Amino acid sequence: MKTVRHPRVRLIATGHVHRAALTMFAGVPTTICPAPNHAVDLDLAKLREPSIKVEPPAFYLHTWFPGEGFGDIVTHQIPIGAFDGPHPFFGPDGKLL
Repeated sequence: MKTVRHPRVRLIATGHVHRAALTMFAGVPTTICPAPNHAVDLDLAKLREPSIKVEPPAFYLHTWFPGEGFGDIVTHQIPIGAFDGPHPFFGPDGKLL
């Protein structure tokens, strides 16, 4: 990782683009968070006019763990809605299902 001007910066996060994305910016992990409603159509080949697409809504939950070197950040993408589960990994006999 490159040396950054502000070493305490662990993550740059933004939103309102309606398309989750991850990259590095100035040596810092950078993300655009997913949208809780529609998404911008992912059309990297530019075959269509700019448009929206109905995809499962989601949000990011960023968790900071203090520690050496200003700690660590873990980001979880959380889908919004009702989903089946949770389902156990193991049966009553202790064996993997």
